[in-house]
Amino acid sequence: MFERDIGLTTVYNEIHDPSVRTDQGIRELRNLHVDLDVAVLDAYGWSDLELGHGFHGVRGQGVRFTFSPEAADEVLDRLLELNKTRYEAEVAAGMHQLKRKPKAARARPVGQGSLLEGTQ
Repeated sequence: MFERDIGLTTVYNEIHDPSVRTDQGIRELRNLHVDLDVAVLDAYGWSDLELGHGFHGVRGQGVRFTFSPEAADEVLDRLLELNKTRYEAEVAAGMHQLKRKPKAARARPVGQGSLLEGTQ
């Protein structure tokens, strides 16, 4: 960014532009994104997942350098399952007790201190 006198938005526009193929700096940034994605997968224990990095259409954003839509679906499925499993473990450990509404927020029947009392 400093050498080219450009901002972060411009850099990312170039990262996501399929026509920018020969720029060594942009290629290196793409490779660093791949390395980061792989490191995150490894941290989750999901090294079996092939991400298929490349230029893919992303809903609402156009073409982006990212992992494949199929990999994105699989990652989301795994994250949802992990969230469910962890939530169930927290419930089993008593970490999610139902909380009652404060007395002031509870509804009172008409005729027992209600603002509607005596209005008919």
